Amino acid sequence: MSAVCFIVDATVTGALLPRHLRSIRESGLAEHVVPIIVTCNQIDERLSPIEQRYHVHCLITPSQTLSARINRAAYVSQAEWVMIALDKQPLAAQLWYLLYPQLHTLALDALLIRLAEFCQRTLHLTSLLIFIHP
Repeated sequence: MSAVCFIVDATVTGALLPRHLRSIRESGLAEHVVPIIVTCNQIDERLSPIEQRYHVHCLITPSQTLSARINRAAYVSQAEWVMIALDKQPLAAQLWYLLYPQLHTLALDALLIRLAEFCQRTLHLTSLLIFIHP
């Protein structure tokens, strides 16, 4: 069982999926040992090269809604914490790094963050993240 698993939906991120995955891997937290699950509701020819390049696992579930795909991925991951990216725009690698320590708060069960115009010096981002502790 892994401590953290990242979940990214290919339908939500669309053409920006590789940028999301690159951001997660460049954070320094998600080296190749930390799992990333990419969910999708249809077979996509770009997923096979993406699996190899970013060391991710693709979970294709054609008949399931977005919430069902995410629930399935969370179940498959068996991780203590699940980080789910639910925005087209990828989160900057530096921001993943800043959010990661929040997972070590014993009083934290779930955290929903809306990062609107978040400023870290010259860093302006808009993204939605959900952290779920099963």
